[in-house]
Amino acid sequence: MPSLPFSELAGLALALAAVGCLSGFLAGLLGIGGGIVVVPALYFVLSAFGIAPELQPHVAVGTSLATIIPTSILSMRTHSAKGAVDTDLLRRWAVWIAVGVLAGIAIAASVKGLGLRRRHQTVEVADTPEIRGMIYVANHMLKVERS
Repeated sequence: MPSLPFSELAGLALALAAVGCLSGFLAGLLGIGGGIVVVPALYFVLSAFGIAPELQPHVAVGTSLATIIPTSILSMRTHSAKGAVDTDLLRRWAVWIAVGVLAGIAIAASVKGLGLRRRHQTVEVADTPEIRGMIYVANHMLKVERS
């Protein structure tokens, strides 16, 4: 792995900070996942650091997904403090969430770099407020029918 001079590292840190600000701004403004901005940026940064091309998509997507863990924990704690967490629903979904995580790991491990980039782009586009709203309405309609 080549070492970069301090001036290049400082420029890189500044560029990554700008990408973080942009992804946060777009996530707040448009409701998109920040990964749609962060993953391509990380991909190019990893190229600059000489990471093997076949590993770049995996590391970029994995890094983006890893940021979800602390973000989700903080969000859960904040919402829980306000009484806005449906713990019964969370308990019912816990096993399926774990199954989804394990399935995602297995799929990502078996996909080559380009395929992983394409799948990430598809998931990011599908994860919009409109799609989430349709899922919420469908779940609400199922609850009403069961009552």
